[in-house]
Amino acid sequence: MRQIKLIVSLVAAVLALSACTSVKQMNLFRVQNTSYTYPTPQPFVISAGDELQILFSSLDAEAITAFASAGSTFIVAADGTALIPVIGKVALKGLTEEQAQDVLAEKIGIHAKNALVFVNIVNAGVTVLGEVASPQWIGMTAPISITTAIGMAGDFSTNARRDNVMVQRIEDGKINIYEVNLLTDDVFRSPCYYLQKGDIIYVSPLHSK
Repeated sequence: MRQIKLIVSLVAAVLALSACTSVKQMNLFRVQNTSYTYPTPQPFVISAGDELQILFSSLDAEAITAFASAGSTFIVAADGTALIPVIGKVALKGLTEEQAQDVLAEKIGIHAKNALVFVNIVNAGVTVLGEVASPQWIGMTAPISITTAIGMAGDFSTNARRDNVMVQRIEDGKINIYEVNLLTDDVFRSPCYYLQKGDIIYVSPLHSK
């Protein structure tokens, strides 16, 4: 009987410890302050392989028609250029959407008066994997926060580690890995608080299944 009571007591202690750990892990943002400097999201930068939606506008409707003859979707080639009707190849790799608009408007302005160009990266998105309710690719029209992405993936599972969320990011042709701790306010200072297109977020498990 004493052995049974001892075993029961040990099991209860282990369960209590596990419960404490789970609650500890489930609490986000153990903040020290109530106000933080708002992180600045960085605009998307065009990369090789990007799918761009480019729309042309001008007071000279006849002249602008030629630029739309190939449709509104353009793929950035491996050399970083996009083939635009009338003006040919234009180097867009490394430019933001706004910078690309200015470059194209200047080139098109030679052929059409008061030309306006609108550029949008159609295939921008991030991938959320691991211990979330619904692992998936999430499309973006602008940078979103890491917490927003996890929320869009259905939030953490009950087996998720919140203190070591991994973010894989391609920068300057290299793959960099960042560790993000969502249990402290350090997340607000992380370069990965706002995600960039192509980021892969992996939420590791607390315990192996």
